[in-house]
Amino acid sequence: MGNTSGAARDNQTGLLGFISGLFSNLLGEGTGDREKRRRLKEIRKELKKRSRFFKLKGDMALPGMAKWFHDLYKIVGPVDILLEKYGDSELLKTVLIESFLPEDVRTLADTLQPEAMKDRLKEAQDPRVVAEQAKEELIQLYSALDAPTAKRINKLYGDLAALRAFSSFSYYFLLKKFDSMLPERDFIYNPRFEAINAQYIKDDLMDFLDVYYSLDPAGEWDVLFDILKTYREMDVVSRTAWKKVLQARREMMKYRTFDLVIRHLEEDPDWAALPEMKNVEIVESYFNRVKSGVELAVRETLRERKKSQQEALLTKLFGTTAVSRTQYYTERENLTFHKKMLSGFTYVEPINYLKAFYLDYFKSKVRILVDLMLIQGKWATKISSQQFSEAYHQLLSLSENLIAFDAQLADDAPQGSKIKRLLRQSARDRSALINMKAILQDLNNEAKSIINSSAQNMIILGKNIKQLINEYRAGSSEIIINWKEVESWADPPVDAQLVEAYTRIYHMVQLLQLCLKD
Repeated sequence: MGNTSGAARDNQTGLLGFISGLFSNLLGEGTGDREKRRRLKEIRKELKKRSRFFKLKGDMALPGMAKWFHDLYKIVGPVDILLEKYGDSELLKTVLIESFLPEDVRTLADTLQPEAMKDRLKEAQDPRVVAEQAKEELIQLYSALDAPTAKRINKLYGDLAALRAFSSFSYYFLLKKFDSMLPERDFIYNPRFEAINAQYIKDDLMDFLDVYYSLDPAGEWDVLFDILKTYREMDVVSRTAWKKVLQARREMMKYRTFDLVIRHLEEDPDWAALPEMKNVEIVESYFNRVKSGVELAVRETLRERKKSQQEALLTKLFGTTAVSRTQYYTERENLTFHKKMLSGFTYVEPINYLKAFYLDYFKSKVRILVDLMLIQGKWATKISSQQFSEAYHQLLSLSENLIAFDAQLADDAPQGSKIKRLLRQSARDRSALINMKAILQDLNNEAKSIINSSAQNMIILGKNIKQLINEYRAGSSEIIINWKEVESWADPPVDAQLVEAYTRIYHMVQLLQLCLKD
């Protein structure tokens, strides 16, 4: 009977325990909540010992806390003023990086800067020689910034970023909550701090700990401050005062006073600051920036020199730089192709200039000279006259090919109408773009062939004319045996015609080579 009663009591106790546990869980009073309350109680007990900063009754932030922040503000406020205008300045990064370079490499780095590089290239007779020198100098610069050096520089810049974040924290707005009369950035003013409800500064404390704990006490602060002193020509912060800042941080990390205040106010014993330890990379970007600057300076200088040379040749050939002879193989047509992400016509400039040469000069003055030399001149050997004649007739044929090449691209011509049709279809049919690319490639290959063949035959014709000039001026008759008779038919004089033809052909070949040069 006794055993039965014991079993009944056990069952009743178990049932009551289950119901009690069920209601505890429903009311949010489980084991986890009890543990949370216990930990918060421990936090409050710990905070009672730290009456200088915080008073539990009323959750009051005390004047002692404000004074602690004000002492920091007086140290780092001037740092913020000195550094804020530079932000992520590339100049500041450059100063930091180049302070680690040997003197000779630092001097070399100066000559690789964009303006210095442009001056070097402009003064050089051949910019390509300077470009090759710059490649070797970039290798020296890269070698000086080896992995250990780069790691050290990057760490220093990370520390600088932490210093900037710490110094730019809104101390003034936090302190003004303790003293509404506090003037901004007045580090001499004697504040009158009052106790306030800590809830008003809870978010400020959270933000502060994020930047405060980001400071690395083991950082090379003296090295960083020496570099900044060189940059600013003055100390950005008192070294003694900064040591006090780092010491105060060590104490805060040890005792976690503000952490405890926030955990209490948040009623979250697990709250923790989120310091941002920046893993910055400025060395590689610095080198890439220098390298890109050198490459850009070389490209711009070569482009400017090429443009200048091209304009000089155009003026000599046509008396103007505004030359427009092609009607359809043009940059204007390229605008349509570029909208479709197509490369378009590749050899617009040389084809245009070549057509102008054929129309404006070759078919008139060169033809007159050739007719004079072949009809009125008596050649000593058939081979010489054939070479001269063949080059001329090849060029005559190429001039007709070029005119037909341009004309075929008219809207009503077979090739031009096909291009227009494919462009219209490309909006809905991707295969039209593929066909368009193939047509453009064929056209550009044809244009290049006309240019190259023209240049080759101009060189042959030019060499033959040069031989005739030399012979005529020497009074010899090894190629043409009747110069006197040729002279009688020549108007203007034969020497003037030969020299003009040679000069124009020579300049035209130079222009074509320049246009094709990358």
